[in-house]
Amino acid sequence: MTVASQLTALERSWAAAQKANDASTIARLLADDYIEVLPDGSLMNKSQVLDDAKKSKYEMIELSDLKVITFGDTAIVIGTFDARHADKNGKPLQDHERYVDTWRKMPGGRWQCIAEANTILR
Repeated sequence: MTVASQLTALERSWAAAQKANDASTIARLLADDYIEVLPDGSLMNKSQVLDDAKKSKYEMIELSDLKVITFGDTAIVIGTFDARHADKNGKPLQDHERYVDTWRKMPGGRWQCIAEANTILR
C-alpha cells in the first residue's frame, strides 16, 4: 500500500470517527502534541479536539480533492471538507473548508497527524 493510499484511508477513517463521535479512534490518529489552527485563527490541542468530537452532531461529512505530498517520514494531505452539523444550541451549520494536515510516521511505524490548518471556502 502506498503512503498516499495509507494516508487517504486514515483521513477517511478520521472523518467517519468524527461523524460517529468516536473519540478513541481519533485519539489514535493524533500525536500527543497535535495542534489545529481553526479558520478564525484560534488553536485547539488534542484534548480539545477529542472533547469536541464527543459532543459534535454531524449528519454528513465528505472529504474530496485529497492530495498527498510526502517528504520521507512526513507527509502533507490537502483536501476539502464539507459537512452538515448542528452547533451546541441545535442551530444547523454547514462547513465548506480547505484543510492541510501534516502527518508524521512515528518510531513504531504508525502515521499520526501532528498539525492541521483550516480555511473557509466561499
